[in-house]
Amino acid sequence: MSKQSLAENFNPLNISLVVAMSINGVIGSDNQLPWHLADDLKFFKALTTGHTVLMGRKTFDSIGKALPNRQNLVLTRQPDLTLPGAICCANLPEAIQIARRAQETDLFVIGGAEIYRLALPFVHTFYMTRVWVEIPDSEGLVSFPPYNTEEWQETKRLNFSANAQNDYAFDIFTFQRKTKPIEWMEN
Repeated sequence: MSKQSLAENFNPLNISLVVAMSINGVIGSDNQLPWHLADDLKFFKALTTGHTVLMGRKTFDSIGKALPNRQNLVLTRQPDLTLPGAICCANLPEAIQIARRAQETDLFVIGGAEIYRLALPFVHTFYMTRVWVEIPDSEGLVSFPPYNTEEWQETKRLNFSANAQNDYAFDIFTFQRKTKPIEWMEN
């Protein structure tokens, strides 16, 4: 079967990346978010509910449980690992195949840094919460991997102020890839 006919047998799958990062690129500190942003959490929940989320095992551990009303996929190097409410995957192609076979239309990559790095070439849509704070360098900090900003076109921006529910001011950007991302094919 040709690659073209293989692609025609797949449902379209929009792979999106969802991240919150400081102005200096920090996404986590000691396996936790370094801020509390209630409005960002509401956005995240509305965006991902009813869809599939993909995360690394450390991100799953930091959340503490499977996210409700979503299919939770966890990338792990531990072949015998089982996590309540989640499907463990050995690699990104396996996770994409599971989402496609479930007739999913959207797969949301939600962290951590290594999973973001692996998924970036396949991402169509990039949701970035830019938290307007610089996190001082210290042990345990995790940063978003380098990426080419020229590959992305801003299509939407939402602004939020710091208040009792949000530790810092932040903007939620939606970016679309300017060119078609790499498509993953089953062999």
